[in-house]
Amino acid sequence: MSANIGVAAAASLAQTGSGAQMGITILGGTNTLVSVDALQEFRIQTSSFAPEYGRAPGGQVSIVTRSGTNEFHGAAFDYFRNDKLDANNWFANQMRQARPPERQNDFGGVFGKPIGKNRTFFFFSYEDSG
Repeated sequence: MSANIGVAAAASLAQTGSGAQMGITILGGTNTLVSVDALQEFRIQTSSFAPEYGRAPGGQVSIVTRSGTNEFHGAAFDYFRNDKLDANNWFANQMRQARPPERQNDFGGVFGKPIGKNRTFFFFSYEDSG
């Protein structure tokens, strides 16, 4: 999948006009491309990389996803954050302000198994935030 991230000097369609997937989130992460549990390899190449990695100068980020194996594998996760469990900001404490409400829940899982021994594999990844 192409996830080229470019910058245009003028207003244009940029990434979406070419049909490329958005490469990073507003926070700079790549979690819009693949779930962390489905990630097998993350590689950053600088300067002299092979031509198949693109035509743009600078660094190239290569993300490889996991695949199925001859055995069943799976995992589930739930990342939970709540203002009841977090400390208040030091500056808010100084001003005697209450903790702001915070609710973050990121959950999902991965599942992989063989379809045909040593030939065909199945791997599924799901992630959602509520």
